[in-house]
Amino acid sequence: MYKVFKDNWLFILADSNDIPHIADAITICITNAEDVIRIISGYDTTIDSDTIIVLYSNLGELITVFENNYLLKVAAGGWVFNNIGDVMMIDRLNYWDIPKGHIEKNETLQICAIREVEEETGIANLSIVEELGISRHLFRYSEGSPEILKVTHWFRMYSNYSGTFNPQISEGVEKVEWVSSDRINEYLYKSYRSLQEFYFDEVE
Repeated sequence: MYKVFKDNWLFILADSNDIPHIADAITICITNAEDVIRIISGYDTTIDSDTIIVLYSNLGELITVFENNYLLKVAAGGWVFNNIGDVMMIDRLNYWDIPKGHIEKNETLQICAIREVEEETGIANLSIVEELGISRHLFRYSEGSPEILKVTHWFRMYSNYSGTFNPQISEGVEKVEWVSSDRINEYLYKSYRSLQEFYFDEVE
């Protein structure tokens, strides 16, 4: 099963012999792998479902066809926790987000993740606890520009930092906050669906 988000819609690519069961999802069976591009690019957002399952007989082939249609960007980021279990979130462009960014030449994913978290928040004393997994989403830099497939590698991190945050205004970061576990749902509600689902599937 392969998940990719576009805006707040979730597309799941799956093998027709291993059908995922997800409540309220629309399931589309295809016999030509190329049809996945047409389905995703031309999806009718007025349909009463925000989850679409695309079934094909060969999942590996389906993924290859899908990924070859987009420019790939690799990113890394961190879900940073402190010693009382708060998670650090950033307010970027009026959405609560998790710090992340594109990998630079000769960087490892781990170094990229730490650098991006430090740059966007001003935090220090970061350490990586474990790799959590990846998320994927489609986006454009501007209307009419090529669609990009962004693959983000996520890490759980720890910091005992208690100083002042320094939001990276040049990247649209306006606020940085520690969010307690009893308020995380409130913040995720004002976030992106991809982050909401990743948190409950991989982080919590």
